[in-house]
Amino acid sequence: MCVSKDLPFAHSRFNREQEIKDVISVCELRDQTFGDNYGMRITDGPLAGLFARAVIVMDENHKIIFRQLVPDISIEPDYDAILQVTGVSKTVESCSKTMTAEHSRLTDDDDFCDDSRSGPI
Repeated sequence: MCVSKDLPFAHSRFNREQEIKDVISVCELRDQTFGDNYGMRITDGPLAGLFARAVIVMDENHKIIFRQLVPDISIEPDYDAILQVTGVSKTVESCSKTMTAEHSRLTDDDDFCDDSRSGPI
């Protein structure tokens, strides 16, 4: 499950373009309590109101088997640790050229990063 401040159409586009099929995307549009209830809302500075970047992995019994809250939104989570705990053996590439992108991805050209909202940087 991916929870963010992005609207559902942005989630759908990101999942489709990245060929992500097993993720339920949820936004805080209608019920604005997630960020506060789970301590994910950034409360001050230029990113106030957005969510902190975090990863929580649960097993089939809903037991948390991995969690990481990165110290700054511009820092990527430890994807290798996530893949190791989930048993997935896939190379994950990341992009962090924009500090405010909740969903960042690499384009075909490694010199550009697209945050799925504003096109190539």
